[in-house]
Amino acid sequence: MKNWLIIIFSFVILIGCKEKEGAYLPISSSSFVKMYGKSKIDNAFDFKQTSDDGYILVGSVTDHYSTETGALGDKQFYIVKIDKFGNKQWELFLGDSSVFDTLNNVAIPLDDEARSVQITSDGNYIVAGTKMFFTLGTSNELKTYTNMYLVKIDPNGNILSENDRIGYFDINDRGNGVVEISDGYIVLGSTENEELNNNNLKGQKDGLLARCNFDLQLVDSLRQSGYSGDQEFFKGISTSFSGDENIILLGENKTLSGEGVNIWLVPYSISDLQNPGSSKDKLNVEYDDFAGTIILANNELVMINTDGTSTGGKSWISSFELSKDLETTSLNAFIETPNANTLGNSICQTHQKDGFITLNTKDVSGDKSIFTQFITNEGVIDEEKFNTSYGDVSLEEGISIIPTNDGGYAILGNARFGSDQKLVLIKIDENGELK
Repeated sequence: MKNWLIIIFSFVILIGCKEKEGAYLPISSSSFVKMYGKSKIDNAFDFKQTSDDGYILVGSVTDHYSTETGALGDKQFYIVKIDKFGNKQWELFLGDSSVFDTLNNVAIPLDDEARSVQITSDGNYIVAGTKMFFTLGTSNELKTYTNMYLVKIDPNGNILSENDRIGYFDINDRGNGVVEISDGYIVLGSTENEELNNNNLKGQKDGLLARCNFDLQLVDSLRQSGYSGDQEFFKGISTSFSGDENIILLGENKTLSGEGVNIWLVPYSISDLQNPGSSKDKLNVEYDDFAGTIILANNELVMINTDGTSTGGKSWISSFELSKDLETTSLNAFIETPNANTLGNSICQTHQKDGFITLNTKDVSGDKSIFTQFITNEGVIDEEKFNTSYGDVSLEEGISIIPTNDGGYAILGNARFGSDQKLVLIKIDENGELK
């Protein structure tokens, strides 16, 4: 199997110069490996399966690349819709173009990226990310800042509505995720701290939640601060207990010294956002780790993350028993995988609900590869089932794994060949195989 995959990816590399985006070697109607993107360095961040059994992928693409300096050009908001066989149906490149700073005689490239996508209750797609803006300073110097960006798109790729004025607008906000709630959407990410009287906090990140209605207009927001160092939210899950709508957030809290990154698991009642500045840290679980993904399964919250340094750590899987009031929510169990130098990227429940499939990135001296593992509900790693590696392409990186409607699974990642990097989608069967 492994040698066959090497042949597959070698073929992709050979044809990559002729047709980089969408380059692929079809395996069958149910399995494939395909790549998407635009030019030099493209990044995948999130994807979902759509009602037509296709997929919607989001990320960023670079517009151009300087062969003289090696500098990257504009990074654009990227959305691509593909069918169930991996064929591209449409794609969107959102964002402006770089601005030339006449005072310093240099072009400033854009830094836009799509970070999260959800299928909305009305059958459309909602995408959250970051958009860069330019403004002139008091001495006519060109200044930049970023803001949360939310866009709603129909299944044919038409933009229904958008808002790039979410958050605090001019102090470097970033959008990392979006969650639909009963009366709109929650956008989650970070904002720059403007604590002018505290040099330790000024310029650091605070976690940020922005609540929008279904027309994408900002209703209210909440800044999560009070810690030293950077805080940022990455993932969110909407759920309810005793009729009260809640959102559980996964984030990271980086210390000022830079010596550690703690994982945040912070549940909020949606009603808290009606009073900006309030919060309920009922489940503030912290590890010296890097955040991966959280899901709800078997009435528990299941999380995958990386313990230790990003290149020398191990993948951890934790489960939390959720109480109705969230006050007594507690760690139920966790396991540490035996694989060193491993990033825990994503996790999903099996179709049979007898366990979980984890997506991991193995890093050996800078050479990365994607692999999956099967873990039973009892927390036992089954080495004989679903223990598969995908590709030997340098700097392979796993992003997300989801169950698909045909009983199989789909994996989103990044594949890098020399100086080029593309979004890659791998469709596998119920046993994790390409055939």
